[in-house]
Amino acid sequence: MEFDTNISLRPCGSVEIESSRDYETLLGEVWDVLSSVSKNVGEGTGGEFWVDFSGTLKTKYIVCNVEPISGKYRISLRCGKKSGRLGDAFMMVFALGVFWFFSKVVVPAALLSNYVALGTCLVLLGATFLHIQFPFGAKESVALLSKLEKVR
Repeated sequence: MEFDTNISLRPCGSVEIESSRDYETLLGEVWDVLSSVSKNVGEGTGGEFWVDFSGTLKTKYIVCNVEPISGKYRISLRCGKKSGRLGDAFMMVFALGVFWFFSKVVVPAALLSNYVALGTCLVLLGATFLHIQFPFGAKESVALLSKLEKVR
């Protein structure tokens, strides 16, 4: 699985845990937890994991970093989202529909069906845009951090 690294990530939580396990063993347990909450997990360098929460219309990632700090480990999360390819395609189709049907309703004796189609395209464009803009990361990171705290 390829991850889109062009997503703008923001910090969305961290936790420090004490563990007697060595770093590699802890990373393996973190991998197991992340794999249980997501369909795709990728491993970066230096204790970095990319967790995929993408849906049909948008790409959503949580990036988990595990750092050793003098007998403890800091697990920090960064979250990001953006419109997916299918979301972009739907937005383009609906925007083109708006322009097309707008050109059909500004003529004399426009058909009622063109007004209905224009309204439908506007509603679908707005609904797709709002769905893509819906917040991501806050509740998902809280749930994920509570699971990662148990990896001791």
